[in-house]
Amino acid sequence: MLGFFAPLLISTALVLSAVPVIARYSQKPPESAAGMVGSDILDFVAGSHEELPPLLEDRPPPLMPVEEIAPPPPPMEETPRQPPMKETPPPPPLKETPPLPPPVKKTPPPPSDEVAKRPKSP
Repeated sequence: MLGFFAPLLISTALVLSAVPVIARYSQKPPESAAGMVGSDILDFVAGSHEELPPLLEDRPPPLMPVEEIAPPPPPMEETPRQPPMKETPPPPPLKETPPLPPPVKKTPPPPSDEVAKRPKSP
């Protein structure tokens, strides 16, 4: 059972031992920039609000009324209704099937001539 989990245990031990080594040799930011860590990504995600398009209320009215651009569709004409479908009659009753005959017992085949001629062993 240990052989099954050995690769998992070894790789976990290697990763856990590598973390302090990497942390020891990595460069730390200066004390003055400690409060500014991550501000670049926040500025990128937040973006500047001056580049946004104006809101709908601030836009000028359209040059042409909307009704002239796309007039409303004409009213739908009423289609004639189809007559209701006739009721289908119920299916005929099922016929009763006769009971099955009793099973036939198979009789063993008669012995062949060669078997009958052989002497019976005691």
